[in-house]
Amino acid sequence: MSTPTYGVSYAYNAFGGFKVEQGFPLYRPTNDGFRPYNLEDAIQVKYSVRDLNYKVGVVLNHLEAVPAQVSYHDNGQTYTDQGTNLLIDDVLDITNDEFIYGMNTTRIVSMGKMATLYRDFLNTINAYFGSPIILNNNIFTINEGVFDASAFIHLINGGNFNINGSYVTDFSGSIHVYDVNSKIRSALKRNLFNNRIDGNHTIKDGFVAGDIIYVPDGITVTLKLDIDHGANIDIYSGVANLKKIDDQLNYYDSVSRVRKTTVYTNTNITQTYTVPLVLIASNEETYNFDNYGISWHNRTSAIGPRNWNFVGVSATGQYQSAIDLSGHIYVSQDFGGDWIKRYDISYSTINTINITHDGQYQTASNGNSIYVSSNYGTTWKKAFDTTGTLIYLCISLNGQYQKVVSSGDSIYSSSDYGANWTRLDDSSDLFYSIQAFPTAGISMSYDGRYQAIASESIYITSDYGGTWTDAFENSVFHDGNWIDISIASDGSIMIAVDSGGKVYKSTDYGANWATIPDAILNINSLWRNVSISGTGKYMSLLQDNGFIYYSVDFGVTWAKNTDPALVNRQWRCVSVSTNGHYQAAVEFNGYIYVSNLL
Repeated sequence: MSTPTYGVSYAYNAFGGFKVEQGFPLYRPTNDGFRPYNLEDAIQVKYSVRDLNYKVGVVLNHLEAVPAQVSYHDNGQTYTDQGTNLLIDDVLDITNDEFIYGMNTTRIVSMGKMATLYRDFLNTINAYFGSPIILNNNIFTINEGVFDASAFIHLINGGNFNINGSYVTDFSGSIHVYDVNSKIRSALKRNLFNNRIDGNHTIKDGFVAGDIIYVPDGITVTLKLDIDHGANIDIYSGVANLKKIDDQLNYYDSVSRVRKTTVYTNTNITQTYTVPLVLIASNEETYNFDNYGISWHNRTSAIGPRNWNFVGVSATGQYQSAIDLSGHIYVSQDFGGDWIKRYDISYSTINTINITHDGQYQTASNGNSIYVSSNYGTTWKKAFDTTGTLIYLCISLNGQYQKVVSSGDSIYSSSDYGANWTRLDDSSDLFYSIQAFPTAGISMSYDGRYQAIASESIYITSDYGGTWTDAFENSVFHDGNWIDISIASDGSIMIAVDSGGKVYKSTDYGANWATIPDAILNINSLWRNVSISGTGKYMSLLQDNGFIYYSVDFGVTWAKNTDPALVNRQWRCVSVSTNGHYQAAVEFNGYIYVSNLL
């Protein structure tokens, strides 16, 4: 992460902002082109200079380093403007979807004052009730009071951190920079950002890496607690308590432009935080989704060939962990660049591993025991003993919910970050299916609510594993000898493969399924493993002793990677990051390969 910008700095001024509300139902500045702004309390985000320039008509050369021309974009055609030194578009607009697209924790330079969001809200709740709320024997919290870059990314993408009954509204809004030509002319003339040299730069360069855009009303987050004074809430002090600390609850800083407003009644507490947003134009993190699934790089040649079994990748791709036949756990914390051996859980043909959204919580198993790590795979400890012939596991986004399916044995669940585990032992069809049939995979939505197990049939749950249903009961797809399954972050899209070489997809949380008709997949191939991005748009599929297949349109069409270095490998596992920017694949008697979109 880059060092945040402190103190006063010049910046382009912008208008508008983004809003999002997270609820827990328990029960224009002057338009003068430039101004010096105090940036240290703002949310600071690196934003692709390539994306900024494309919005105002600057087309970069193939190296994406210097402008090649200024062009009109009209009906899919590009027309070069030869008659003026001005940019085609004098207004820069960034929508909410454009802001979210490709956003990840590595782009967040500083959370500024927004870092205290969850902590302040929890303090307000505790003051309201006189003490922390106890629900279901647990203290009410929101991501343990932490609002860091990961939490921010999670929230703007609609995540709720597993609060029972909570909701998150759509991230909405837009920002605008007006009079772009005059602003860039001023930046060029005065070199306000120390990144332009008169004579070497022109207006047609557009934005330059190091430019700063300041949005006073940048990000507004509203947190709302609807209070049910029922049996579950034993302590109630209410409005009178909060009136005593009004000065702490509400404030406006005229320098930093940060404001917090708290409204409270006997039935709800609503707290709204508005923090300025700073976009720092950067040449970093410029992702090209046209490269998905195409370029792969051997990252473990120095380690030598190993019998790799499984690999897991965090949401941003920064944290990756892999395990081999001997039980050696290797960890990367630099997007798959360098791999370090961290632990040994002993030899097993069924060694498996998976990791959380932020990489902090990791779980591994060798069929005899479950091992957990809570510090990014640095140290490990045995958490539970089990036995089975095939082991598969999955973890919710924040690590709270974890599940291990042990073929020939049972299902083991944890709801406390892997600290404690319980074994399913009942008379359900799922239990007998796991005991009697080869079990080949398990996947979970980001919040743990939706889960799917590939066994004799596809079994799904929408209540955190409380109840399970047979998705193919009385269907021709039943008894499909399933190989693997993967589901999107929200649980809506699922993809599964069977031993007959067919690929199946559901777009309604597993209720209905259909085979994917793409001819390239209908080859009666022995599939090994499948993984998809958080939205389900990007998918990767491994063929045993064959090819890597990939899709960039939610599985509608597919292509295979024909790179000779990747063909006819004994592929074992592929894992796609939630944002689709990174993926890792491992081979038996081979190496770890990493692909990215940079």
